[in-house]
Amino acid sequence: MAGDLPRAMDTEVPDHELNPEELTRRSVLRRAGLLGATLTGSALTTPAVPHGGYHWLAGDHHVHTHYSSDGKYRVIDHVRHGNAYGLGWMVITDHGGPTHAKIGVDKVGPDIRAARSEVDSTLVFQGVEWNIPGAEHGTVFVHPGPNEVALLKEFESTYDGGLNPGHPAKEALAIAGITFMANAVRDRRVDDALMLANHPA
Repeated sequence: MAGDLPRAMDTEVPDHELNPEELTRRSVLRRAGLLGATLTGSALTTPAVPHGGYHWLAGDHHVHTHYSSDGKYRVIDHVRHGNAYGLGWMVITDHGGPTHAKIGVDKVGPDIRAARSEVDSTLVFQGVEWNIPGAEHGTVFVHPGPNEVALLKEFESTYDGGLNPGHPAKEALAIAGITFMANAVRDRRVDDALMLANHPA
């Protein structure tokens, strides 16, 4: 298992070999009970991993950057900070809508790719905060790959409630949007996609 994990989670890497961000991340994971200190405190033990070697990773699927009207931090700021405090993944989901459809997905894409290269121990996904037609917001994101930006732009411009405010069948448009993403996975345009309701109540 060693070498397959981020250094902060790799129990074969001693604390003194970690940089300050990795050490902070390990400390958070240890306090959360995801890593247990031995009696000497100089090594870590990892509990047995069920389900074919999968690990639980903490993450955030609703992150706005300075490309949103209510965000002020750059992608790299979020990724560095989240990584330092133990996040294993995050989804950049700036507000969808007319402006975002024109410039947002394109502008944030290079920032996301740069952050992936700089902080390779946190998975960074590109997504959009979907204005679900006739409903609240949702997170829509896709597996990283060559089609992620184009697919998200197509999805947003066709199925976002803010871009289609007068659509007569809002529920049908929302279901068509989910079907569009499912078909994109089926047709291998992207490896995977996920939609989460941000404010289900």
